[in-house]
Amino acid sequence: MFKTVFTLFRGSVAAVEEELEDRSALLILDQQMRDAGAAVERSKRSLALAIAGDQQEGRRLDATNARIADLEVRATAALDGGREDLAREAAQAIANLEADRDAAMTARTLFA
Repeated sequence: MFKTVFTLFRGSVAAVEEELEDRSALLILDQQMRDAGAAVERSKRSLALAIAGDQQEGRRLDATNARIADLEVRATAALDGGREDLAREAAQAIANLEADRDAAMTARTLFA
């Protein structure tokens, strides 16, 4: 009889443990789902920021290339007009713009 009561007690404890495990598993699963949802939202925001940054760098790159082309035309005209001082200034400005262009291209590579 004592063995039967003890077996019944052990069975009850096992059932309670399983129930607690199941309840805990659902709580853990629910929390993991909330965490995953939050991670997806953070990823979406990061992606949107990266896309916006890439587009901004693209516009900056286009503007820089246009300014370089314009300065090259002006530098050539200055040389043709005998104004080496203006051509030298244009060449320095072009070198600075080329550094900006390279930085924008590097940034776009990072965003990609």
